[in-house]
Amino acid sequence: MTLIISTLNPVFAAHHSDRRLSGSGGPEDECNKATIFECDSGRFIFGFTGVARVGGFNTQRWILETLRDCAPPDYWAPSIFDRFRERLTFAFSRLAVLRSLTDSERRLTVMLTGFLYTQNGVVPAIQFTTNFQDFDSRVDAALAWPEFKQWTTTPKDGVTEFGSVQRIGNYDALAMEDVFAIKKLLLERRSVNAILERAAYAIRVAAERPESAGTIGKQIMSVVLPADPRKPGRWRYDSSKQHKKYFAPDVVTAFRSTGRVIFRDMRLELTGRSDLPLVVPPQSRRQPCACGSGKRYKNCHGQRQPLL
Repeated sequence: MTLIISTLNPVFAAHHSDRRLSGSGGPEDECNKATIFECDSGRFIFGFTGVARVGGFNTQRWILETLRDCAPPDYWAPSIFDRFRERLTFAFSRLAVLRSLTDSERRLTVMLTGFLYTQNGVVPAIQFTTNFQDFDSRVDAALAWPEFKQWTTTPKDGVTEFGSVQRIGNYDALAMEDVFAIKKLLLERRSVNAILERAAYAIRVAAERPESAGTIGKQIMSVVLPADPRKPGRWRYDSSKQHKKYFAPDVVTAFRSTGRVIFRDMRLELTGRSDLPLVVPPQSRRQPCACGSGKRYKNCHGQRQPLL
């Protein structure tokens, strides 16, 4: 299980996810669950919760490869996502490694957040592809369904001011006051950094609640896609410990003109003799920075962390 918060307004889409993978061997805290997908007709952020790894099956890598393979022949996002849903159903019903799981272990939800580009303009959208969560009744099934279903949320016709906050995973650990606080920032068109910081804070607090039961981590990936396709996607990595690595989301691009490409397991890493970390945990702004530079935190790693 994990916790993913999706935020969307007319200006940008953002995805905030912890990086914990729970398993019988103990939790792993640096497992990416965020994917940027761009094609001729849209740009989206994908994230998933549920079965992540079993035998030789890795859900994150399967998502990357399947999005790439589903792009032809039309490269039209709605058709790509229909084919993606069909392949999910096929894989979960036919692959022996997945069929070896119990019906409760085989549950999975994939959430996308982003923008579809049509002749009539930009359409913001959040879509869920799931085999156990009914987004009409808001009831989660205890056992996986035999087929995956889709739910799509878009603004009503004529609505130009909106702010949507959705979450999947262990959302019982997420306080509703945190959801309302994030939505308020969205509606007020506050800065991207303000919303990312508030969402990361909400995930860190959720990780400490009893409802988390150790399934939510404090290493957090935030990904932002502007509605304007000319502006690049960006991301931010927040860590609960000092780190010399700065991780990035995976990326799948599928364009008729340039072909289909996957970028995965990307990161920046300090090399050489430097003992200073790239990332330190949040702390009081007036205290000496935990990195050991001798500067106050506000003048060192506490300076507003830029999106890359």
